[in-house]
Amino acid sequence: MEPFASYLAPGEEIIWQGKPASTIYFKKTEMIVMPFGIGNCCAIAYLYYLLSRTGDVTTLDELKMLPFTIFALYTLFGRLTLDAYRRSKTNYGITANRILINTGIFSSTVHSILIDKLYKTEITNHKDDTGTITLYTPEMRIAKFQKGSWPMKELPMLEKIEDAAGVNKIIQSIKQKEPLPNVIFPEKIT
Repeated sequence: MEPFASYLAPGEEIIWQGKPASTIYFKKTEMIVMPFGIGNCCAIAYLYYLLSRTGDVTTLDELKMLPFTIFALYTLFGRLTLDAYRRSKTNYGITANRILINTGIFSSTVHSILIDKLYKTEITNHKDDTGTITLYTPEMRIAKFQKGSWPMKELPMLEKIEDAAGVNKIIQSIKQKEPLPNVIFPEKIT
């Protein structure tokens, strides 16, 4: 309850709390970005090779290449590392009426999604026995049709959590006002 203590209303309690897996993993977008990163790194290496063959490389020439080198290395390795670090700083919580997502790299932001407002949830199972629950709200449905806002805005999700099916059962039970399912969860984060 620690990451959400100051965000809970009086009498509101955390029913489920979890964290995403913080390992490096490849998303579908990597199929596009990784070849671009490899191409950038090869181009930068070739330019360094050409500069070194001329023999009159100045510090200014090397400094001109530095931003391109940093960008190439970021597209190849940095994004994956930064994403894993972001997930290590993320916490999820479910109360009787909302889902809380506490995330951020340099500062913490808490997103609150009312469970009654969800019109759909979608589970994606991963090979490492974790799952991602994507949360669809009416605002996201509208954003889909607004020019320039889709797909740039990322849908809210409980990313790479253990027992995603069990967590989704809790969300659906709350949405349908049913008793909570008897699901075994990992220990709460303290």
